[in-house]
Amino acid sequence: MLLRKFYAFLLTTICLIPIVTITLSFTSTISFTILLLMVALYVIGCLISYGIPSSVLSDVLTYKLKPKNRKKSALIWHLIFGFNFIFILGLLADPSKLMQEFNHYIADMYGLLIASVLAAFTLWFFDERIREKRSTH
Repeated sequence: MLLRKFYAFLLTTICLIPIVTITLSFTSTISFTILLLMVALYVIGCLISYGIPSSVLSDVLTYKLKPKNRKKSALIWHLIFGFNFIFILGLLADPSKLMQEFNHYIADMYGLLIASVLAAFTLWFFDERIREKRSTH
């Protein structure tokens, strides 16, 4: 399972880094190369520290379900974990803003929310594709 998660992590990283970098380059004044390196560090760090453990937990939670139900449930769990990332980050980084200025916090973190849900979906997608390929061979 961990090897499958590692492959899914690599594919997700390869897809997300250019997408996020290009998207941010439209509004950023930072040079593209520096922005690319910053995004790569954030994407890799977040996927290793939060994405992969969340994906493993999703597998544990959906292990006993039938394949069709497991796949849908795994997607739901991945999206929930992706959505919750900004709240966990808020609790770790600035709990007072999260609790006292919730609307401002959500507005400030909207881009990261979209990126984390996109990352969760992409990780789930590649994990499921690798699972399917391995089961047919």
